[in-house]
Amino acid sequence: MLVDEYTGVGYADKICGYGCSDHAAWNASGFRSTFPHELASSPYVHTVNDTTDTISFQRILEFSKIAVAFAIELAEPRSA
Repeated sequence: MLVDEYTGVGYADKICGYGCSDHAAWNASGFRSTFPHELASSPYVHTVNDTTDTISFQRILEFSKIAVAFAIELAEPRSA
């Protein structure tokens, strides 16, 4: 819902059959987690060309929006 509400990127709901990243351990322990990743948008991921000069700063902006949205949506309102 956060991706739809706050960004212009798509997403896929996939189950990883191995220890994909740190998020896999959280999921295995019963905590819902997410793993934003640019694999679908970058042909350079995990290749010798996966360098800082091939970074998509537009994608970083979209991932940052997701991170800020998590913080805002999960924050508890302050009592007056």
